[in-house]
Amino acid sequence: MLVNSILRYKVIPHSINKSLNIVETVRKKLNLINDADVRESFKNLCEKTVSVNLNVKDRLADIPTVAQKVEMLEHPQTKKDILSVINKLCTEKNDKFNVLYAGKMQFVEGLADSSNILNEKYTNVKSNPVSYYRWLKRNNYWLADVIEGRLADCNHYRKHEYGRSKLISYHQYLNLFVNASNSNIKGTFEKSLRDEQFKKIACCYYCNPEYAPIIDRFYNNEYITKFGNNIRQILSDIKNEYNIMVVPTNASLCDTEYQYLKEELRLWKEYGNRKAVFPSIIDINATDNILGQTHSFGSTSYLYNRIRLSGLLFDYTDLKGDTLRHELGHYNDISYENKYINWFEKKFRYFSWHINKFVYKYKWRKEMKNAGISNFDINYALTARQELKAISIEGDTSKYSESYKKMLVKKFKLQDWILNIPQNIYKVCVKSLIDTGN
Repeated sequence: MLVNSILRYKVIPHSINKSLNIVETVRKKLNLINDADVRESFKNLCEKTVSVNLNVKDRLADIPTVAQKVEMLEHPQTKKDILSVINKLCTEKNDKFNVLYAGKMQFVEGLADSSNILNEKYTNVKSNPVSYYRWLKRNNYWLADVIEGRLADCNHYRKHEYGRSKLISYHQYLNLFVNASNSNIKGTFEKSLRDEQFKKIACCYYCNPEYAPIIDRFYNNEYITKFGNNIRQILSDIKNEYNIMVVPTNASLCDTEYQYLKEELRLWKEYGNRKAVFPSIIDINATDNILGQTHSFGSTSYLYNRIRLSGLLFDYTDLKGDTLRHELGHYNDISYENKYINWFEKKFRYFSWHINKFVYKYKWRKEMKNAGISNFDINYALTARQELKAISIEGDTSKYSESYKKMLVKKFKLQDWILNIPQNIYKVCVKSLIDTGN
């Protein structure tokens, strides 16, 4: 990781004799750890690794660095949880130890990095646009694609304008971004860098029942404490009520948007009547409308129990506040529609969609237009049966004809209760603020 070189050469003194063999070198480095619990746990890990005698050199080299990261942790519960993982690993039989070692050490180091970066013990990169975007590109992160307006190639970025796009250079994009006055650039960059490591750990390991309680405690004890009282309470309520970790990178989000998020989840739970399913993580990334982007973006991963959003309410100009509902629709649709599907059913759905679209697409356009859905979204709805359902629930469903609702439910397997969910009161509230120019 980027921070390792800093720790190895700045925290560890140069007085250790480099001629010592790797085992003695590691033992000497671990003796420099001041925290007795951390020192003993990692010394036991060192001895266990030596006794197993497999890839000793490769494995031992990073142990002192990870130990230093754990020693730097501020919250005692996070440190206790990490040491419990190390201590349990040391008790495993040799064969199992070899299998589990890499995964457990990645989790330990990743969570320690999450806490230390969150508490500003060290950072990944400098907080400036050029470094930030190069770092995102290097890590092939979803946000780099979304915030740049869908990546075209390594040197050009798409500038979206009302459904059309044109290519601009990397430096043109950065110049527009840096000079923008309508985004909290500095705050968003800094928060993105602080949150990024935790999001990786949560997304990769939360599905593991051994690590889930540790991540939960970290989220409650450390992550949400960085927010103001009102927002912290909302995030805590959402975690307690729906078991969802909300990770909002966008530093410009306001109280109303968090209220909107909480209300939207309440509506799905109420009208779903125990049928609604929710992801474990809602990742709200930073976005901007500097390049003329008029829509927010999102993605759903049912496999990893995660929804990613590029914004909630204030981030795009033709504000609808629908991206969250759209992605919740996908999440519930996947869990319901794909329960019992075979090859024949898959082919049947494919041909049924194209035949029905050919026959009814003009009628569908009229239905969605009447429900308040924009032409941009209507065009997107006609690209796939899943998108037709997700876009349809964004509109005012009370204005749909009975035949259209029946088609969504019977032909395309949309759960009927989703069509009964009313408009979010906070969406209506914010829409009125924008219409009045406030």
